[in-house]
Amino acid sequence: MADKLLVRAYDVEVGDCIYCCIPGARVKDGAVDNFHILIDCGSKGRAALLKRAVANLKEILPDAGGGRVRLDLLVATHEHADHIKGFDPEDFDGIQIENIWMSAAMNAQHPQAEHAFALNRLAARAMRNLAARDLSLSPELQGLVALYELGNDGAMEALRTTLPTRNAIEPKYVHADMTEDELAIETLQGATLKVLGPEENIDLYYLGDEGAEIVHAFNETTGALRTLRDEPQVRPESISGSDFRRLRSRMMSGLFAFTQENDKVINNTSVVLLIEWKGRRLLFVGDAEWTNTFRLGQGNGSWNTMWNTRPDFWASGSISSKSAIMAARTPRLGPAAETAKASLPGS
Repeated sequence: MADKLLVRAYDVEVGDCIYCCIPGARVKDGAVDNFHILIDCGSKGRAALLKRAVANLKEILPDAGGGRVRLDLLVATHEHADHIKGFDPEDFDGIQIENIWMSAAMNAQHPQAEHAFALNRLAARAMRNLAARDLSLSPELQGLVALYELGNDGAMEALRTTLPTRNAIEPKYVHADMTEDELAIETLQGATLKVLGPEENIDLYYLGDEGAEIVHAFNETTGALRTLRDEPQVRPESISGSDFRRLRSRMMSGLFAFTQENDKVINNTSVVLLIEWKGRRLLFVGDAEWTNTFRLGQGNGSWNTMWNTRPDFWASGSISSKSAIMAARTPRLGPAAETAKASLPGS
């Protein structure tokens, strides 16, 4: 299997934890070795599965000396628990990480993601407040609440600060406008990594011109609901008890609607990573979504944005739509299972 591009998708229930090994693609000081990538480590399910996956990863990564093993690149595609929950610094102790890539949307200081970041902050606070109230929710809404669990904060702290500091590196927030030089990894040779999404201007492409208004309306809704929760006895005399309960229910529905909007933005700002090696192409898309239309200044889907902003790339045969679709998702396999083939060769 030394000449095979290896992909291992760990069984973490609902989530992604994907290991990729590119043969002979790492060269340092004249020594040739394999290049090792981990894409996401998260789940909506049991944390034990993520710990088992990371433990298995330690067994297969190469020795880095000093009792550590080496991971050449860690990629966190987007900020949902089912993709980042497993980035526990304790579990990654003993792994020397040489590069960390995250979506530009995960950069709290990114000036072109100001509204998207504010929306995500509001959604996280609202969903955690609901989780604390232990309400009876539908399975769909329970899943939505679970995406914003408190563990996300710890995972993001690990990705932004703890793991980079431990490994003496700076995390890189990637987007599609970055040049080859900006994305260059010094030790990577014989293979290329391209970022096709998200766009640098997060607010413009994925939230749209109404981003500020959406954030304002969400903030107003959460404030009003907080008042109703903390002061349930406060009811205008002009409204009946049943009408008041219906109003509160509608406001709760509005809160979920805003959170679902944020959910789409986070999915659509996933890192879309294209690996090219010996004529093979493998596309990892996080949770990129389609929308019905594309228009600059509206909330667009990731696929629509990629297709419309870079038509020359898709038309040039760099990657066919067929191979993109077939390679977009890898199957869930057991912890010790693996697939040893890349996506379709270019025609």
